[in-house]
Amino acid sequence: MGRLFWRIFLGLWFGSAVLMVGTAFLFAVTIERRMPEGVRQSLQPFAIAAAHAVLVVHESGSARDTSDLLANLERSQGLRMFFFDRRGEEILGRNASAAFPGRLSSGRPSPGRAEPPPPPPPGAGRWPELQLDIPMTTKSGGEYRALITSRPPPGPPLKFILKRLFGPVVVSIFLAGVISALAAKYLVNPISKLQSAAQRLASGELDYRIGAALDSRKDEFTALGEDFDRMADQIGQLLAAQRQLMLDLSHELRSPLARIKVALELARGQRSPEELIERMDRDADRMDALIGELLLLARLESPHPPDNERTIDLSELVASIVEDARLESSGSGHRIRALIAPGLSTVGDRELLSRAIENVLRNALRHTPDGGDIEFEASHDGDGALIKVVDNGKGVSEDLIEQLFKPFARGDSARRGIGLGLAITRAAIQRHGGTVVINNRASGSGLEVRLQLPNRSSIQA
Repeated sequence: MGRLFWRIFLGLWFGSAVLMVGTAFLFAVTIERRMPEGVRQSLQPFAIAAAHAVLVVHESGSARDTSDLLANLERSQGLRMFFFDRRGEEILGRNASAAFPGRLSSGRPSPGRAEPPPPPPPGAGRWPELQLDIPMTTKSGGEYRALITSRPPPGPPLKFILKRLFGPVVVSIFLAGVISALAAKYLVNPISKLQSAAQRLASGELDYRIGAALDSRKDEFTALGEDFDRMADQIGQLLAAQRQLMLDLSHELRSPLARIKVALELARGQRSPEELIERMDRDADRMDALIGELLLLARLESPHPPDNERTIDLSELVASIVEDARLESSGSGHRIRALIAPGLSTVGDRELLSRAIENVLRNALRHTPDGGDIEFEASHDGDGALIKVVDNGKGVSEDLIEQLFKPFARGDSARRGIGLGLAITRAAIQRHGGTVVINNRASGSGLEVRLQLPNRSSIQA
């Protein structure tokens, strides 16, 4: 178990123990303070019922029976009772002054109707004395006045209550410790699994996934495990793409290098030096272009934001790109039908956007047969701009369209080129907050590439 387990376990256990001990102490203090009043309130109805029983015995029995009953109540229940008839005489001739000091004169109650005195106020004594002064009437019509006094038995002190609660509190703290350990283990277990999965992923097990191990929990840890698996998938795909990139790059660079070596060997023979120099120059240009494209793609995929953003007149930019493309393709008979809306603008790097749009248009020219048409449209799209380029080539199978955005991908043998143009295009457009979508034309011939860019206010927001 790690430190996190012990921190959670001890925190839960300590909190539970403090709560239980505090609750037990509060319970004991409450019992100690409130039990006397509860005993007093429960004793009062019993005392009144006992007084009625004494009067019944008095009227139906002898004075000795009444005296024995009163002595038994005083001995067993702690009740002392005095009864006065209409003349104010105590029925057994006893003097009640000692039991009710200050309330009687010469052992007799004052004339008039007597009411029970109010209960003693809180704080008057831990065990308040019960005193009743009430008129009573028997079934035979006899009228009496009863004076009843009693001191309830002493209740348990605080120390005694706490001693009685000690055992249950200890058992409760032990059970709380067990429950805290189970709760801590329940919380820490998925973290340990995630840590183990991260270590295995870091050690090179890129195919390891943790989702199944946490799926049964159905809580935030399950969602975290799913996120971990998605991250692992993306890392695996990224590393696979990098490995493939290195393989493709090695192939692309090895071909011109091999030709240069062959040309050098031939230079030692009988071939014309001018022809060999021209061949080596073409291969060097190809490698230079390839390295330049790779550097640009690496710059676009870096997390650093562009440092030369400015407001761009998008209408003017695409018009210039279309005009340059028309001049370059004049010998092939291609026709570029352009429709450019005025007032298009965005914020970003003019050079990157120019390269992105040029790549799409040059791809369309490259894959359209001589004399074919290319449709180029730049229009407003809500609060942004939409650039659409449609060629008249053979198109690409649907399962290969997404592959066109990967470095060195060419779709099929009919599509030529280095294979970095569309990768650079998507990276540049995404860097400016836009999207790139490629679809085959509905007619079945050619591709339609749609570049969506936000306007200036959308980027600033």
